[in-house]
Amino acid sequence: MIYNLLDTFKKAYHIKGDDLVIENHRLKEGLYIKVCEDGTMKSTIIKKDSTVDSNYEWFRKADFYSNLINTNKYIGDKKIHSNNYLTFFIKEKNFKKEKFPKDVSERINKYYKTLEEDKKNNLLMKFINKNEKELDSSYIKKIIVDEMDKEKLKHSKQFILENSDLIFGEIRQFKESDFVKKKSTKKEKEELYIKIYFDYNDWSIYELESKRYLYPRIFNKSEVKTFRTLDKRLYGISNLNVALDDKKSYLKHKNRKDIYPNYIEFNDAVSLYKYSVWLLSNKLGRNFKPFDYDYRIPLKEIKNSNTDSILINMKNNQGNIEFVDFEIIPGFEDNVNFQIHNYVQGSFYNKEIKGYIEPNYRNYNNKNRQDVLKAINDHLYNNKLKQSFNSDLKDIKPPRWGSKKFCNIILLTKESVYNYIYKDDGNGIKNSIDKLYINLVIDGIKRGKEQGVNSFNTYMALKILFDLRGDELVKKIKEMRNNIEKTILDKETHDLEDIYEYSYLAGQISYYLMNQSKSKNKNHDVVERICNYKNVSKINDELKFWFKRYGHAIRMNYSKFNKALSMTLAFNKEKEIDEDIFLAGYLGDNIFYNREER
Repeated sequence: MIYNLLDTFKKAYHIKGDDLVIENHRLKEGLYIKVCEDGTMKSTIIKKDSTVDSNYEWFRKADFYSNLINTNKYIGDKKIHSNNYLTFFIKEKNFKKEKFPKDVSERINKYYKTLEEDKKNNLLMKFINKNEKELDSSYIKKIIVDEMDKEKLKHSKQFILENSDLIFGEIRQFKESDFVKKKSTKKEKEELYIKIYFDYNDWSIYELESKRYLYPRIFNKSEVKTFRTLDKRLYGISNLNVALDDKKSYLKHKNRKDIYPNYIEFNDAVSLYKYSVWLLSNKLGRNFKPFDYDYRIPLKEIKNSNTDSILINMKNNQGNIEFVDFEIIPGFEDNVNFQIHNYVQGSFYNKEIKGYIEPNYRNYNNKNRQDVLKAINDHLYNNKLKQSFNSDLKDIKPPRWGSKKFCNIILLTKESVYNYIYKDDGNGIKNSIDKLYINLVIDGIKRGKEQGVNSFNTYMALKILFDLRGDELVKKIKEMRNNIEKTILDKETHDLEDIYEYSYLAGQISYYLMNQSKSKNKNHDVVERICNYKNVSKINDELKFWFKRYGHAIRMNYSKFNKALSMTLAFNKEKEIDEDIFLAGYLGDNIFYNREER
C-alpha cells in the first residue's frame, strides 16, 4: 500500500519539492506572532477563512517546517507543539491568568533545554557511526544534519522570557477579540493556538531545524534496536498506520526472530510523512486517486470516470492520517438503471396544503450510484448511513443512532453499501436487501406514514435494480389491489385466492384499524409485531384484538369493511404471509377510505 501511494507523489515532489505540500498546508486558528530580526513583533489572527496573502504564506511555510509529527513526539513538554528553537506553539487555554503563567515559563525552559541537548539526533548518529561500513557514504551525508546555531537558540529563548509581558499583552488582546468571543463552545476555544515564530530572513534555517527534528523521529520507534541496514541503506518501522507502544504489544511478531511487522527505507519514510501532511490538506474520508494524478487539484470524493484508480479512505487521528480503507479499483461504469417510483401507490397528508400528496423522487432518478446512495441513506437509514462510513464501530450504538436493532443492521450492512457504491462489488448489498432491508422499511414505517412510503418505494427500486423479484412484486402489488377492490365491491361471496391477496388485505385492514385510534400520538408498532408473527392464525388473532378495541368507531353497516374482514379471518390458517405484500397493503392508499380521506 505505502509504495503504491508514494509512487506518483515522489514524482511530483521531485519537481516542486516542499512547495508541493506547503501550498496546500492549512494553518490552525489562533494568534500568530512573528518576531523580526530587529526585535519587533507583528501579530495576526488566523481564521479558517483567512485570506491567503503574503503574510499567510509566510506563516504557512514556517508552520510546515515547525509542526510535530504527532503529539507523542513532542520536545520536552507535551503541551508544546512546535519542534525547533525558531518557534513556540502552545494552546491558548494555558493562558488563563492575568499575567504570563509561571508554569509556561518553566515549560519554555524545559523545551529549549531539550532542543539544545538534541538526544534523539545523538541516538541516530550513534547507530550510523556504529554501522558506518554497512551504509553508503553519500547516503549518510544526506542524513547527517549540520550543527545547531546555539546563539540563535539562546536568543529565541531569552526573547520570549524577557518579553513575556509584551507577548501576554498580545495574547490578552486576542482573548478579548470578537473572533474569540464568538466561539460558541468551550471546546472551540480550547483548540485555539498561540504561535510564535522568529524570522531571520533565511528559510534554510527553518529547513535545517525541521530535519534536525524529523530525521531521528521519522520512524515509528526512535530506538536504536529498531533500526536496520539493508543494501547500504537505513531502515526503520513505518510511522504510518502502525502502533507499537507497550499497550499494543500484540502487534509485534513475537514468534519471529525480528518481532517488528514491517520496515521502510529512511528517504521513503520522509516522503511518506510529507505525503501524509499533504493528505491532511484534502477532504478527509473517501477519496479517489487516479493513476495519472498530477497533484494540481485536490483529490475527489466521487469516482468520475471508468478508468482505474486508487480508493483512499482516511481520517484524522490526533493530527495524523489514518487509513481506514485502501484498494486499487478497476474502472467501472457509474451509471446504473436505478429509479424510484410510487410502487406502493401510497400518499400522505401534507400540512401546508392541508391535503394528501404523492411522493416525488425526481432528485433520486438521475441513474447514477450517488443517487442510489442518497436514496438509501435518506429513506432507509434515516440519514445515518453516510455518517457511519467514517464512524468507529464502537460509536454506532443506541440511543444516538437509533434502536439497538437499527444499530445492528447498520453494523451488518454499511460495508456492503460502501463496496457497491465505490468498488462496484454488489454481492454484499444484494444479500442485505434480500435478508435485512425489510427491517429498515419497518423502521421507516414506525417513524411515520411518509417515511414508510419512501422506505418501501426505495426498497422496491433496489429489488428491481438487483433482480430480486422486484418487477414481479410491483406487478403483483398492482394486481392485488385491483383484484381486492373488485372483490369487496362485488355483492357475491368470495374467498381470497392465495396468500398474496390475504397479505395485501391484512395490511389494508391493519392500517384502517390502527387509524381508528383517537390518540394524538398514533404509532405503527403493530406492523413489526405482525411481521414477526408471519403465521395467518396469529395475525388473525391480532386483527380480532384490534377490531374489538376500535370496532366501535366503524359503522355497523359498513359492508365493504365487513366483507373484507370476514374474508381475511376465513383464510387458511396454516400459511405464512408475504411480508413485502403485507407492507405494500399497509402503506398503499387505503381502500376503506374515499380519496379525500385516504
